[in-house]
Amino acid sequence: LIRIRENMDSMPMEEQPETTQPRDIAAAKEGIITSVLVRSGVSQIQVGDEVAEGQLLVLGRIDIQNDSGEVADYQYTAADADVYARTTYTYYNEFVLSHEVRHPTGKKRYGVYARLGGKTVSVDLKPKFERFSALNTEYPLKLTENFYLPLAFGTTCYEEYEIYTESYSKEEARALAEADLDEFLQNLMQKGVQIIENNVKIEVGTNTCIAAGSITAVEEIGSYRPTEILETAPEVPEDEEK
Repeated sequence: LIRIRENMDSMPMEEQPETTQPRDIAAAKEGIITSVLVRSGVSQIQVGDEVAEGQLLVLGRIDIQNDSGEVADYQYTAADADVYARTTYTYYNEFVLSHEVRHPTGKKRYGVYARLGGKTVSVDLKPKFERFSALNTEYPLKLTENFYLPLAFGTTCYEEYEIYTESYSKEEARALAEADLDEFLQNLMQKGVQIIENNVKIEVGTNTCIAAGSITAVEEIGSYRPTEILETAPEVPEDEEK
């Protein structure tokens, strides 16, 4: 077992990482604060507060006070906190019940081709079908199990199809709407969003299916932004200094 470490003494000092630069935490979206855990910085909110998108949540500037309790200087830090809020997503999905469906007719035609390097030679007997799909199947040549030659042969299958207009039944339409909604919820959960309440209703009409409503969730809403650097500390009036 060999362990290798770089010679840290001979390495030049790198620039200060971005995570140590002064920064604030702002709200990435609106919501109602459910929990706040601040590791560094000054919290500007508390549980139960309703915040708007872009609102300051944790300040990366700390006031340094003198003996009189007045701000004499500032100290800057990289704000670090977990801020969770109750958020709301508006969901709307509408689709028509009628849709086009491909139906193969059973008629097929085939073509063959050879590929050498980047060149292809084909005997491509394209059919005179009005609508068709094409499927290529390629067979590369090899000398051994893992040694392939730059030569391959293939076939192309052309299959004719016709297009018909059909309509989803109410059960099919509802199942499709539920699948779309489930995919939307799964995408949210993959991003760390916790679903609290699902108020989406699905209505199947004569021509359309509509899924609409709101989804209540709890999620981390903090986003970083640079802290405003104040050049000088607040001036103290002369009479107060005396």
